[in-house]
Amino acid sequence: MAEYRPGKKTPENITQVLTNAALHFVHTISEHNVPKPLSVNSDQTGVQYLAGNLEPYAPIGSKQVEVVGKDEQWTYTLMVGISMSGEVLLFQAIYAGRTPASLPTSSASNYTKATEELRFHFEHSGNDTVRAILPPAHND
Repeated sequence: MAEYRPGKKTPENITQVLTNAALHFVHTISEHNVPKPLSVNSDQTGVQYLAGNLEPYAPIGSKQVEVVGKDEQWTYTLMVGISMSGEVLLFQAIYAGRTPASLPTSSASNYTKATEELRFHFEHSGNDTVRAILPPAHND
């Protein structure tokens, strides 16, 4: 499970800090003629899901029934972004996993639909994360 910590306190001079950041941003864009599609605002959020269907499986009349998947919570990080020109960028779903075994196999159900029709791209990063790059939220 991910470890969560409280955010840092807002500095007393927050208005000055944000003003300086905005001025620096504007100066960099104008000084270097940065195209709007290359100015990106992005954010990430943790997503939690249950792998099981929370259905009990046991013979009728059992005294104790274990719920399948009850303790198997999974999380991933979803990275989203939009450019200054208004283009929604590819979503990235970032999962934990050290080896290529963390990726779905080509024989997985709906793998072909995901990769060809929906244009998902699965990539092993070579470290503790696996990225599933999802298509843009709009049609071309």
